[in-house]
Amino acid sequence: MKTGKYYYDVLKNADVPIELIPYIPEQVYNDEELERHTSIARMKIDLSFLNELNKESFLYYRIKLLLDIAYENYATYKKIYDNHGFNPKMFKSLSDTKLIPYISKSDLFEIYEEAIKNPLISVHHLSTTTGTTGASLSLINDIDSHNRSLLHILEMYENMLGEKLEEDSWIYSIYDETQLLSSILGKYRIFTVNVDAPLEIVAKHIRKLRPKVVSGYASRIINLIKYLPDAKEIGIKLFTTNSEYSSPYERKILSQRVGVPILDEYSSEELLIMGWETIPGKYYLPQDFSYIEFIKLKSDQPLSIVGTNIWDLTMPRIRYIQGDYVEKFYTKNEKIYFENLMGKEDYLIVNGKKIFPSVIIRCIDSILYKQTYIIDYQLVQNISGNFIFYYSINQINKENVNEYKVLKQICDKLKSVLGIYPIEFIKKNNDIRSVEKKIYIKRMR
Repeated sequence: MKTGKYYYDVLKNADVPIELIPYIPEQVYNDEELERHTSIARMKIDLSFLNELNKESFLYYRIKLLLDIAYENYATYKKIYDNHGFNPKMFKSLSDTKLIPYISKSDLFEIYEEAIKNPLISVHHLSTTTGTTGASLSLINDIDSHNRSLLHILEMYENMLGEKLEEDSWIYSIYDETQLLSSILGKYRIFTVNVDAPLEIVAKHIRKLRPKVVSGYASRIINLIKYLPDAKEIGIKLFTTNSEYSSPYERKILSQRVGVPILDEYSSEELLIMGWETIPGKYYLPQDFSYIEFIKLKSDQPLSIVGTNIWDLTMPRIRYIQGDYVEKFYTKNEKIYFENLMGKEDYLIVNGKKIFPSVIIRCIDSILYKQTYIIDYQLVQNISGNFIFYYSINQINKENVNEYKVLKQICDKLKSVLGIYPIEFIKKNNDIRSVEKKIYIKRMR
């Protein structure tokens, strides 16, 4: 029975306005018992010594353990590995990861079905993907994985900030579910509202709570900033975006306007946090929750992201093809970075060639963010191959803008640089991309 008990009464201490009460998601656990907090606090101390270990050895032994679990307990993995002539005994060093066959989303469907039918597997935590690119996928997650995930989020914020979070800091989250706990023994307090919470009221609450970090769906954070031009004066040190695409150029321009960094998180339900921005467009790859590889799977595609979740052992995700792409990666000062992340955005086909979304979005944004007239857009290529540019406008000062001139600049740029032409422009008064995960570039199939 859910009694809604908190170790730290976040609702009372956050001084929540009555208008936001209906938008507060249920906590993850029935109650935030002391042991749930102490297990994370203990892990936080244990992980502080991990940096003193050999990370490559740590990754090797984790993946080795995952391979043994997968091969002995899942017929799907055994079949895939046997068909490719692979046996876990062949994995003798981290460099042997390249020998392990890939798995896809369809394989994970089968692995999940095996897991829920196995009497030896108890489901402590269940998560579900949004199904942006097809049917949603259910995943069984380990208790340690959830604990590690919360700590990893705090580590990510500190890395983005370039400083330690103070223990009495508030973190404000705009998401469809709460974090694992609303604090760690009353420290690092996290307040969460649903993504459909009214942003004007959210902004008023933020002014009262004065959080150090504000995080959430990209579209919500970007719209929220319009209500918080004084974000820096309030004491906000960082905005982070997740779950949806927003362009690096967009984040950079908005960040300059409010004087607070706006950086992107890169994560998925299958592999959780894989990386985060250090500056707009440039992501750091920590390699401490999932082991990530960048692989050219097809000659006409950018580098594919392939990941192994090293914390979820009960339902292993080993060399999983995530479905996202990057244009390049490199090592600097023994740290790995990647750039031009492409998530679920579509490529367009122009004169028989694939034009990837990062290139298209950079062209459009180089025009749009020099002005504030067009506030949202989506470029669609329909089944016939024709291009349609849907857009909505800023209602403030719209009389002072030459709309034809702005649209012509977009048209001329896309035509001259990428050959995207002709384009039909359609103005819309409502939300352009009113789907759960917003997409800027879309190709109808």
